Amino acid sequence: MSQINPVAANKVELDHAQKLALNQYLLDGKELFLGLPQSNMPIRAQLLQVIVGQTLLLRPLIKSDQLDIRVKLNCAATISVRLAVPNGVLCFETNLIPQPQQPQWTIGLQWPEQMRIEQSRHFSRVALHQVLLVERTGDVRRRAMLLNLSEQGMQVEYHAALGMIGDELHVLLELPFEQGAISVEASAIIRSKFSEISEDHVLHGLEFCNLTEAANNNIQRYMQQRLTAQNDAATPV
Repeated sequence: MSQINPVAANKVELDHAQKLALNQYLLDGKELFLGLPQSNMPIRAQLLQVIVGQTLLLRPLIKSDQLDIRVKLNCAATISVRLAVPNGVLCFETNLIPQPQQPQWTIGLQWPEQMRIEQSRHFSRVALHQVLLVERTGDVRRRAMLLNLSEQGMQVEYHAALGMIGDELHVLLELPFEQGAISVEASAIIRSKFSEISEDHVLHGLEFCNLTEAANNNIQRYMQQRLTAQNDAATPV
């Protein structure tokens, strides 16, 4: 891990949460997600170097629409950062720092004043029990059980771990509408995994990433339909 401790006037004094994050999570090569204001499409990036109390150097892991992403990053007043950790999501807000001496597709983020670990993203969930096709790059396609769905992600059960926390998976699911089912393909990051039920049942918390507009619209439409039906059923006549 690249940790540099420069003596600088703008250096942030590390609190306990930051020290914990620095020692356990903010490691070279780690993948994290950048969120921009008024955008629900997170940008996947890789951590290159940690300059403690000052800067995080990142390389966005996106090949298409690079110019558009660069413009959005440069125009953003604040950037939200999320990193999957074992007990939730490490979150913080920060600002972009110009890096004229670095390669063009390397960005710097100001060291955040505060970090937090969120254990819930506060998205409404609906039960949806169906077989889900899951595939990791370079691995075989597997059939797992989808337990519930939200606009942010899903909970999936499998008899073994589908990967490490932070790994990206490709999933294929069917959303049942009154007019018929719609197939949705999406990428998702493993945010958490638990094997508390038994060693043969591993629960995975998956978070969607880089959703296409069509996939995002279909998931939102399905969630609105299910939540509306639930609210109508709960309303006394």
